[in-house]
Amino acid sequence: MSTVGSYLQGLRAARGVSLEELSRVPCPEPRGRWRPVPHADVLTYAEKALADAGYSINGMSLALSRDDARFFATLTLRTPLSEGVNLAVGLRSSTDKSISLQ
Repeated sequence: MSTVGSYLQGLRAARGVSLEELSRVPCPEPRGRWRPVPHADVLTYAEKALADAGYSINGMSLALSRDDARFFATLTLRTPLSEGVNLAVGLRSSTDKSISLQ
């Protein structure tokens, strides 16, 4: 499964990263009610939720922007809808308070 292969379109200044690179991105300490979630954990939670729902991941593209504070991903699922058409899931999150976990 490629983690960098295709890039995420429409993201200016975003760069494709590997899972290993994503895992090395530091996460700020919580402050008050703000509880940042490490980017690698966001991906892990999504992978587990998809597996629990009976889906398997066929491929993924991972990207970071803004000094690695913003995370974007697309996960292509192994469940074809019809010939050449698959489901995909998009993730986005940040550790700089700019994007809520989605």
